[in-house]
This record gives sequence, C-alpha cells and structure tokens, in this order.
Amino acid sequence: MSAAEVWAGDGVPARVIGHDRPCAGIAVLTLRPWARLPHRPGQAVPVQTPRHPGRWRWYSPANAPRPDGTVELHVRAVAAGTVSGGLVQDVRPGDLLRLGPARDTGLHLRDGDLLLVAGGTGLAPLRALVEQVAATPGRTSRCTSAGRPPWSTSPAAGCPSPGCPRAASTCPTRRP
Repeated sequence: MSAAEVWAGDGVPARVIGHDRPCAGIAVLTLRPWARLPHRPGQAVPVQTPRHPGRWRWYSPANAPRPDGTVELHVRAVAAGTVSGGLVQDVRPGDLLRLGPARDTGLHLRDGDLLLVAGGTGLAPLRALVEQVAATPGRTSRCTSAGRPPWSTSPAAGCPSPGCPRAASTCPTRRP
C-alpha cells in the first residue's frame, strides 16, 4: 500500500505516548502514528479525537521528521474550544487520535543564517525548522520566543497562570 493510500480517507490512528502539561492550558502531546507521517517543518496536520468525531483541528508538528516516526504537537486550550480543551485536559497516554495528511508547503531552508521569531504555541513549526537546521552541517540559526511578561500574575497578562505547577515564588523568570 502506498503512502498516499495509507493517509487517504479518515486518516491514520496515532497512539498518545506522552502528554506533558508545562503550564495551565498547554499540553505537549507525543504521538506514534501507525504509519509514518510524511511532513516538513511548518506544515499543518489535521487531528481528530474520538471524543469529537468529525471535528478535525489543524496543528503544526513541533519536530522535524524523526527516525522513530513520533510526532510532537503543542496544543493550547482555547475558550469554547472543545477539541483543543479535550486534547489538553482529557487525552492521556495510551489514547488513540487520528491524523490526516500534512498540508501546506511548509517552511523551506535557503542559504544564509536564520532569525526565527514566535510567541506561545506558534513556536512549534519554528522548533521543527530549528531541528532541521541543526541536522544540516554548516548552518546556524537563532530562535527567539516571545510571551507574556513573566512577572505578571494575571491570567490575561502573564505567567504563572492559575493552576501552573510552578508557584510564583519558584518561577525562575519571575521579576523580584
């Protein structure tokens, strides 16, 4: 069976093998698809959870293709987002999700150095590109991530968010 045939139709099952919660409202999911997911950094992949059949949401893998075939997704729960909220709050290692084929053109490397700037979970496709650059001899890159001010305790304005595992007194980036 060709890769196109494998990825046609309702997608391919992918087992959740890791579910990390670095902060409230964010999950880092590590998935092992039942068939290798052909993708390039910057492409988007449709994801479906059995809790919401027929509702596909698009995420950019946060890794370049890996030898073991695993895919890492960074998911932020959004207000009224039943799929993103379910992926962050309810999905556990061992659960099955469905992945569709990667789309979009992805990010392409050109000669010269790279300056990559992102904020929040928008860092995911750039992280994948940095992994690709790191595997390319003679290439350098700089990646800058922006976020809310680390000294703010307001959920709308900064870290630590309510429910964040790091209390304000232990947050290493908190302003004194």
